[in-house]
Amino acid sequence: MEEEWGVANGESLRANVILHNAALNSVPRGSWALPMALVQRMENADLPPDLITWNTLGSKSIWAHALMALAAARRGGLQPSLVSFAAKGPWRAAAALCQAMRQSGLQGNRISSNGLLGICASEGQWRFCLEILSGLEPDTLSFSSCASASEKGHQWMPALRLVQSSVQQGCAADMVLHSAALSSCEKCHRWRLAMSLLDRNCLELPQDVDLIAFNAVISACAKDGQWQWALHVLRRIRGRLRANVVSMNAAISACEKGGVWEVALELLRGMPRQALEPELQSFNSAMSAAARGRRWEVALALLQSLPGNSQPDVVTLGAAVTACEAASRWDWALGFLSEAKASACASDIVFNAAISACAKGGQWQWAIEILFEMSQSMQATLISFNSAMSACANSGRWEAALALLEQAEKASSIDAFSLSAAVLACAKGQRWAEALWLTGSDLVDMASFGAACSCLELAAASPLPLLARVQHEALRKLR
Repeated sequence: MEEEWGVANGESLRANVILHNAALNSVPRGSWALPMALVQRMENADLPPDLITWNTLGSKSIWAHALMALAAARRGGLQPSLVSFAAKGPWRAAAALCQAMRQSGLQGNRISSNGLLGICASEGQWRFCLEILSGLEPDTLSFSSCASASEKGHQWMPALRLVQSSVQQGCAADMVLHSAALSSCEKCHRWRLAMSLLDRNCLELPQDVDLIAFNAVISACAKDGQWQWALHVLRRIRGRLRANVVSMNAAISACEKGGVWEVALELLRGMPRQALEPELQSFNSAMSAAARGRRWEVALALLQSLPGNSQPDVVTLGAAVTACEAASRWDWALGFLSEAKASACASDIVFNAAISACAKGGQWQWAIEILFEMSQSMQATLISFNSAMSACANSGRWEAALALLEQAEKASSIDAFSLSAAVLACAKGQRWAEALWLTGSDLVDMASFGAACSCLELAAASPLPLLARVQHEALRKLR
């Protein structure tokens, strides 16, 4: 009778464990308090949690608690299984889970390993992905996850090697893998490799090459200003797919960086004919192309034709100020700068363009004022100081130029242009002593010596020995 009672009691105990495990399984994933309360209740009732209990707890909880569940299972003398390692979370959690698997003597299968790869790939941890891959019999998904991690980590060489390894191991060709490799080439300015990989994809996966792949190659060409190749790829898209706004924006950007504003404008104007509505980015690239091409009237006309639902951003206003600089309209530049500040879009590009516009317009006071205002909200760059010194040089304001030179040297560093502007300011102000003093720097170029010589010619009391020194230094630097 006692033996029968013990068996019945054991079956009842097992039934209670199963009941609690079923209750755990019904808890939504990510909850922690309720599952732990159920486990605590089991322990208080002398119901020892089994492996299913800890596996369920680990898979339902966030990663930190899953690791705690694993540790508790080990303390209870239980050997974790692959199911125990199903929790998802940050890549460091995946690394910890992977280490725990190895310590438990478990060899990860493709499902568990691909899960870990997916976690690490989402955060661009390409090195750890490759480490996991090295101990795995990978499939197409494994290679794709590692390529995605390489893309996020801006690593084009590992991505291309993964494409090659997938072929060598007989994995099925996959466009996800190839698209990740293409995006890696784009992010790393490897447009030739991107073009080569695209050609290969069109041969091996003619039905699967999608618009994302083509757009990645156009963007790769755009980043290096290869506008002709970008247009070539755009024509290839039209031969098999329908270009979208992303395609056109990348092509316009390529034309901007390639300095062909007419082609950029033509692409922009042709978008409505393709039933594509230009975005703010489309106008920004076309405006920047026109501003770089010194076609300020085109850039400002594009600004006026922005879609009604588009608000100018930092790129828009930067292009507008640059256009004003080309037009020598410093007053317009100040207006756009005020608009940029009001909309919190005033970047260093906008400030520098405004300072340069004032320099070309002979407005040295405004140039210094903008530089001072810029330094209140961000770090003024050497370009900023040089533009302001150029404004002072054009107006012969040598005192202000020397003061800016000193500030620039304290803030960052100075270059030959900085000294040339200061020497020119002293030359125009007929301050031959200061000009000659500046020529003692190793950074001074021939333009500075020319300005110093001009200064001496303008000064009626210029002593010949000092002129000889300038000539001697000029000859020394030429050698």
